[in-house]
Amino acid sequence: MIDIKPVTQISSVSAYLANEDISQEEFRDLVNYMRSAADSIDTYTRELNEVLSQLK
Repeated sequence: MIDIKPVTQISSVSAYLANEDISQEEFRDLVNYMRSAADSIDTYTRELNEVLSQLK
């Protein structure tokens, strides 16, 4: 089963950033949070590509 949590995290944080007046520190924290979620998506994509390439 696909874990959509990182995608949901990025969507939620980006919506929050668009609608809130936040400090620089909080902004950096949220960007790091989004980066972590993006890294999770990247890892999943690489693993999926590896599995699919073995099926060929």
